[in-house]
Amino acid sequence: MAILIRKTAFRAFVVSDAIAFSCSAVPIFIYFLMADVSTEPQSKKIVPKLYVLSGTFQCFSMLAVVIAFAMGFVRQVIAITPALLCCKNKKNETALHLAANKGHKDVVEVLLHGIDVAEQAVGINTETLMRMTDDGGDTALHKAMRTGCVDTVRLLVEQDPDFEFPANNAGESPLYLAAESGLVKCLSEILEHCNRPTYCGPCGRTALHAAIIQKHLGTHFGF
Repeated sequence: MAILIRKTAFRAFVVSDAIAFSCSAVPIFIYFLMADVSTEPQSKKIVPKLYVLSGTFQCFSMLAVVIAFAMGFVRQVIAITPALLCCKNKKNETALHLAANKGHKDVVEVLLHGIDVAEQAVGINTETLMRMTDDGGDTALHKAMRTGCVDTVRLLVEQDPDFEFPANNAGESPLYLAAESGLVKCLSEILEHCNRPTYCGPCGRTALHAAIIQKHLGTHFGF
């Protein structure tokens, strides 16, 4: 799994760079096209549209550069100071909490790959990082579940399949959150990869109660 994550993270980094290069090259050709059609009678309608299109590609280019830079930066920080993986902010959130909360799947991949480095350097393992909770008792999986990012949920549950992912301080387990929000794909990922998930929710309710209350009739728990 660690090798797979490493390859996937590197692939995402390369793809981000390729997208950035492509999106930055397209505006150049658009500008040449604008110069070519500017002498035509219909140029007043065409040129503004080409200008907007060029700006759009430039925005995509900058976004891809930021993503590639962020992933490379995170990877370098972990390599230099792997203990930062377990450092928490004032809300007791780790970097994995924040990445999962924002739905940044690629960053989550880089952080999970960093566990290998951290384990060799300071003895931090997958279970330690995955089972850390914030002030609200949320694990990274709780955070990912609220964003509804299936890929992030899959990454997290595959890393620690023997963990039951218990309820937070509000009594909500990740499985309960998935059922309550009708996130069938996320729920399926937990049931498929987690060996003994926690079904409980607040006020004595279970994930099944949540699905019925919210009328998510397509939710299947595989009891």
